[in-house]
Amino acid sequence: MNTVLEDTTNGINIAKAIKNARKIVIKIGSNTLSKPDGTANLVFMQNFARQCENLMNQGKQIVLVS
Repeated sequence: MNTVLEDTTNGINIAKAIKNARKIVIKIGSNTLSKPDGTANLVFMQNFARQCENLMNQGKQIVLVS
């Protein structure tokens, strides 16, 4: 994902905030982790895990909330 995210309501550049953060809290609901048929969305989970790994390799602490 190379998209720069911008919170237009507060003028916050999310990519910059993540770059400067030491701890990142990520909220993921069960609908995100599963496909419409109720099975696990393994493609999403694998991509998400890689992104978390990249952040941890940069010294970030990841907190996952479901």
